[in-house]
Amino acid sequence: MTREEFFYDRIKREFDDYMETIREWDSEEVINNAEYIGDYKRIYEYLMRDKPITENSYLDYYERLKNPLEMICERYQEDQPPIHDLVNSTIWDLGREHLPDDAYSEIKFRFLQKVADNYHDQSNNSLPVNVRNLQLFMYEYIRCHIDLATDDDLKVLMQFKNPLRVLMESQPINNARFELRISETAQYLMKKDIMTMPYDLDPYYLMPETKFRHNAINSINNIVLVPEFNVTMNWLELCRDVASEDEDIQNPYLELINAFITVYEDQGGNTLQELYLMGREHCILPNEVIEAGKYLADDGKIELVHKLAEYGYFECPYEDNHSAEEFLATIEEHQGGMTMM
Repeated sequence: MTREEFFYDRIKREFDDYMETIREWDSEEVINNAEYIGDYKRIYEYLMRDKPITENSYLDYYERLKNPLEMICERYQEDQPPIHDLVNSTIWDLGREHLPDDAYSEIKFRFLQKVADNYHDQSNNSLPVNVRNLQLFMYEYIRCHIDLATDDDLKVLMQFKNPLRVLMESQPINNARFELRISETAQYLMKKDIMTMPYDLDPYYLMPETKFRHNAINSINNIVLVPEFNVTMNWLELCRDVASEDEDIQNPYLELINAFITVYEDQGGNTLQELYLMGREHCILPNEVIEAGKYLADDGKIELVHKLAEYGYFECPYEDNHSAEEFLATIEEHQGGMTMM
């Protein structure tokens, strides 16, 4: 008898001994150990059929073990993914097969595909258990609630090669409602320069607005004497809101950048700085910036700029206007008359 034949004879004896042992168990004990018994039997059948352990494949090690079949079975069970990982995947796949073709938009379908790839790429035993559990939670959350997310929010996330990681890391999210988790993350990202974040971008899904925003931030940093990121983003957010009402606008930030350049060249860096910093609390429309710069350069008061803009003072050339004081007095007089009526 060769070494290999002797080893597999030992495996058979170990299996037979275990089968004799469980025959003495009561039904409750058998039920409680059913999973282990099933794995034990399948592993035994595989070993006896394929005989993968040979003199060239770890036979020296397994010969030294008292119960090699038991050792292999226990390690096999330790390496199995958690039941929810297996069953949830089956539940999802079965359910998706019976969904109508138009159940999801194309962007939702592609987002699900990308997130699934992210999860399977990241989910491995080298990661700490708590990290794997968080990945699984987010992955399953997305799969079960994708219909609640808007296409616009998903387009923001699709710009990343790993949107699953972005959802988990980009900001702390405490909201349990899926659609709010997605929208809050998308809103957070829209207030950032995505192209400088520590995540790989997917060029195929990169939105033109993202490139325009990145270029606008760099332009403002080069124009304004002392830029502040949050102030810059306040200005850009207003531009984006204005552009959303006009489908013909390709670059929502171009008018603002050109206006800032004009103020810088005509009224100087200090005037532009003063006007720019009012964005900490209030921003004015891009088409009002140049006239507001003229007003400030003419000893205008920065604290009045927002109020003047609110009543349309900067909608026409500054040179053609009454003084700011006369304009506001007229407004107040008119409002007083309306109140009395």
